[in-house]
Amino acid sequence: MNKYLEQLIELSKLDKEIDDFGPRIAKVEKKLKLSLDKEKELRAQTDTFSADIADAKLKKAKNEANLAALSAKLKDLAKKSALVKTAKEIKALQLEEEISKEQCDFANEEIGRLDKIIELKGQNIALLQEKLSLAASEAEEIRASIDAQIQQIEQERKDIYGKKEALVADMSQKILT
Repeated sequence: MNKYLEQLIELSKLDKEIDDFGPRIAKVEKKLKLSLDKEKELRAQTDTFSADIADAKLKKAKNEANLAALSAKLKDLAKKSALVKTAKEIKALQLEEEISKEQCDFANEEIGRLDKIIELKGQNIALLQEKLSLAASEAEEIRASIDAQIQQIEQERKDIYGKKEALVADMSQKILT
C-alpha cells in the first residue's frame, strides 16, 4: 500500500481512539453519579422524616396545651358544682364535664399516637443515617476508583495525542490537507 495511505489510515485510527475517550469517561463517571443520587435520595428522605417529626411535636404541644386548658375547665366545673342550686344547672354542668372528659381522653390518645409517630420516624431517621453513612463511604470508594481510572484514561489520551502529533509531523502537508 501507499505510504501516505497507510499514514492516513493510522491517523484515522488514532482519531477514533481519541473519540472513544469521551464515552469511556462518561461511563466511569456514571457510577459516581448513581452513587451520589442514592445519597441525595437518602438525605431527602431523612429531611422528610425530620419535617414529619417536627410537625408531630407541634401537634403534640397543641394537644398538651388543649389538655391543660381542659384540666383547668374541669377544676372550674368542680368548683361550680358546689355552687349550683337547681337540677337543671347540675345536669348542664354534668354534661359539660362529660364533654370535657371525652376531649381529655381524645387529647391523651392523640398525644400517645403522636409519640409513637415521633418514635417510629426517629428510628427511620437512625436507619437512614446508617444507610447514608454507608452510601457516603461507598461514594468515596467509587470516587477514588474513578479518579484512578480517569488518570489512566488521561495518560492513554496523552500517549495517543503524542502519537498523533508525531504522525502529523511526519506526514506531508499536502496529504494532510
